[in-house]
Amino acid sequence: MPEKTSQIAELERVRNNTKQDMDLCKLRIEELQADYEEVISWTELYDAADLAANKMVVANLVNRIEVGTDYQIHIDLNIDLEHFNINLDICSHRKKETA
Repeated sequence: MPEKTSQIAELERVRNNTKQDMDLCKLRIEELQADYEEVISWTELYDAADLAANKMVVANLVNRIEVGTDYQIHIDLNIDLEHFNINLDICSHRKKETA
């Protein structure tokens, strides 16, 4: 009986940890969805706008452009595109950070 009680306690701990991880993933997904919708709205605005409006859109998205030697270009954006990386798995990314 004590063995089963400890197994139940361990399973309950694992369940609680998994639920917390899932809640964090859901929160992160909601944040990413808002960022995605903002980028999509800029894209739709850019597609439908004239040249002057397109310049305004680019000016809002780009913070700074640096051209270095050998024409190396560094573009500093006003938005964080890290989460748009297709290799990024939101839920497993958190596990890798804690491991």
